[in-house]
Amino acid sequence: MRKTFWISVILTVSCLGILENWQCVQSVEDVKDLSSVAKRIRGREEFDEHLPSDHEETSKRKKILTGSGTSSRDLGLTSKSLITNAGKSELRTEAEKNVLKNFLNTKKAVNDWKFDFLQLGWTAPQQVRFQKEMQVVMESLSKLYEHKIYELRGEKFKFQVTPAGGSQMTDEKQQEEWLKSVADISKTWKDLMDPESGAHSILKRGSDLMIDCFIDMKRLGIITDGILSRFLNKNNEGDLITTYAICNFTPSLTLPKVYVNFNIKLSLLECPSTRKLSPLLIHLDPRTWERIEFDFLGYWLGEFQAMYPSLSEETSAFDGIIDTFLKVASPDNESGTEVEALLKDLLLHISSQTRIRLEEGRARRLIEFKLLYDMTKFIMSCHSSRISVEFLGKLKRSLLFNQIRTFEESVGLFSSIMHSVHVRRKATLLAVPMGHPELLEKLKNGVEKLIDSNRNRRISSFANLADDVNQVSYGKYQKIAETNAEKFVSQFESSLTKMLPADPMEIRYSIGKIKEQFQRYWIQFQILMERESMLFQNFSELMAGFSRAETYLVHQLEKGEQELFKRYGVPH
Repeated sequence: MRKTFWISVILTVSCLGILENWQCVQSVEDVKDLSSVAKRIRGREEFDEHLPSDHEETSKRKKILTGSGTSSRDLGLTSKSLITNAGKSELRTEAEKNVLKNFLNTKKAVNDWKFDFLQLGWTAPQQVRFQKEMQVVMESLSKLYEHKIYELRGEKFKFQVTPAGGSQMTDEKQQEEWLKSVADISKTWKDLMDPESGAHSILKRGSDLMIDCFIDMKRLGIITDGILSRFLNKNNEGDLITTYAICNFTPSLTLPKVYVNFNIKLSLLECPSTRKLSPLLIHLDPRTWERIEFDFLGYWLGEFQAMYPSLSEETSAFDGIIDTFLKVASPDNESGTEVEALLKDLLLHISSQTRIRLEEGRARRLIEFKLLYDMTKFIMSCHSSRISVEFLGKLKRSLLFNQIRTFEESVGLFSSIMHSVHVRRKATLLAVPMGHPELLEKLKNGVEKLIDSNRNRRISSFANLADDVNQVSYGKYQKIAETNAEKFVSQFESSLTKMLPADPMEIRYSIGKIKEQFQRYWIQFQILMERESMLFQNFSELMAGFSRAETYLVHQLEKGEQELFKRYGVPH
């Protein structure tokens, strides 16, 4: 069994190097697809010269809004616009001028993006709809900025609001309505954007614009922290953040992306690429974070079902679990009566898995394992109050408990290895000499992922249920686990750090995390083998196979990188 274990440890992560290199190639192909879009874009100067005046925009808008949609009057946009009609001489202070300057920069960025978006070949009705929605966005932005200028002057902003009931909104409520219109920019592409259109960069820019608008408005004091907090948590329910995460980092589902993004909340808080979100994330309450986690996981589950349609009884069973999870675990489901049954089905489905074989379909199996882990963790994190003490007590006395504990630590180990590979590849960028932009672009696309620091992960949802017997076994295996972890890491540690211009501490740290996680995995694996009978070791074989590993992984990773560098004539 030990030989099986070590052989299996060598094979699972093997596919990681291949898949990581494959991911780089896929990213580059995306860039190539986008180049055809860029060729259809004419010069910005020509477009700007033909931008309609505010009066022309208003006239066209009256025609577009006939029949349905949100009108200017609904948004309280009936006062004379200080932003669009006042000359610079009317702005009295530097603060006012800064607000206007930011608005004009934002307006130009939105118009540039709108122009590019319209080059994607939409039908006439789609273009009309898009123009209508974007007009509402710009009108709302205009009023938010104008409201700030009045505030800076110590004057009261006057607007006429005539909603259906004829009552007038409060000032703060009106601002929240305008914010909602700005956030709804994402709706301009949600229904229109064809996943096969190759327009990921356009979509990403739109998402960045949306977030930048909110960050700028907070920075300039256009909206107060109180209004922003209420909007993000009550009105928008985290959709602004979820949309940004999906558009910027997850246009497609791949094995590396699923495992380096171990926890969406940690990734958003700790990823270097999401630092600009900090002014917004600090306002999110636990309920909103729950919504973000659920919606993001729901997106992944939907992508998985689209990529891997049900072809067998096994995949059909997983599809059934996904459908039940999206219904029962939803934050909108207030009853919670079926949560415990769902958790039981999840755990039993995990324990029924068979060994991973190095053949076609392994990527699907590994992604499925991570999604099973994510669904289980979400239930235990957000719905633990709906799980009875009796259920948990029965679970911790069963073999199923040891199977799930080993499964959790296996996923954690796999993720730590993927994290280290990601860090290693990011450091490799430093080794690319000047004059090789194409090679640099290939490597950069391979590291643009949503990822946490691997410093604050909580791997297990069930570790606190371990009884005294399990604790004794844990202590018994501690020393030998440390020895095996050293052997596990030593076989690829030098390879991960060699041939770099420096020995980054981040790489050393990531290797240390592999060592720590391997110890936890190995101990749980030994406890599981103690409890499983000799006639029933399918799950042990699965867990051993899940960890097939290190030498082959690094060999494939380095082989792929060497071939890439060789192709561009760069010594490595």
